[in-house]
Amino acid sequence: MFLKIIPRSIKSRIREFLRNVAKQPPYYPSHGDQFSYFISNDSKFQVNGIVVPPPALWMGYGGTPAEYLESGKRDVDAMARIIKKNEFDIASAKRILDFGCAAGRMIRHLPAIAPNVEFWGTDIGADQIQWCRDNLTPPINFAVTTTLPHLPFCDGFFDLIYCGSVFTHIEDIEQAWLLELGRILRPGGCLYLTIHDQHTISRLDGDLRDCWLAKIVAQYDVYVRNKKAFNIIVVGRGEGSQVFYRDGYFKTLVPPIFDWLDHVPNAYSYQSAVILRRKDV
Repeated sequence: MFLKIIPRSIKSRIREFLRNVAKQPPYYPSHGDQFSYFISNDSKFQVNGIVVPPPALWMGYGGTPAEYLESGKRDVDAMARIIKKNEFDIASAKRILDFGCAAGRMIRHLPAIAPNVEFWGTDIGADQIQWCRDNLTPPINFAVTTTLPHLPFCDGFFDLIYCGSVFTHIEDIEQAWLLELGRILRPGGCLYLTIHDQHTISRLDGDLRDCWLAKIVAQYDVYVRNKKAFNIIVVGRGEGSQVFYRDGYFKTLVPPIFDWLDHVPNAYSYQSAVILRRKDV
């Protein structure tokens, strides 16, 4: 009965929306363009004796193997400094999760500074996780996860969870993801995440106006018209979106299971870091 009163044009849009949703997989399958595939037992790519993923898995972090490796170490060092300032020491953790680890750019540097920690990395990119399992395990554990806010870990499993450039691509379900990360974080545990905010926009309008992101978002009226006064700006949809939050508004989205500890502009290149602590409840 309800469908009979919906105009035909609206029905057409609903059907198109549902078709598009159905086309979007909950993760990126490995070898997605191949009907059949195999994994070689000799797939290591080394530079000066150091295993490095192929450039297709670098996600734009650096133009050379050395730049790629250095970018990961730089972001780990910055994170370690920031969370130590907020009274959390990486080496004191029992378990750490890199949520959205890609090809292990950051997490590969952590065992050197915390050799007794159990490390996990998750990502929706199966090709990247496959490379990590083949090349970085042991000592690091990896698992493919999905875009749905569910992770295969028990309550309170981790002491530290960090997410570099993940919430920059999450819109609509950011609170559900924060709640899920809070579920698997122990009381008193630390959540370190990065966002695009008004400080990012200032950089994109200034010293970084020639970078790839500045050129992309400048093509969209919704960004250009609203970048001076906004709560959220979303350019694109799905996992490829670029999401900007005003820092004060993002703070209102944080569920009450967390304490807001710190907000640090330019902590992760032009992205700002947000540090949360799981409440002791």
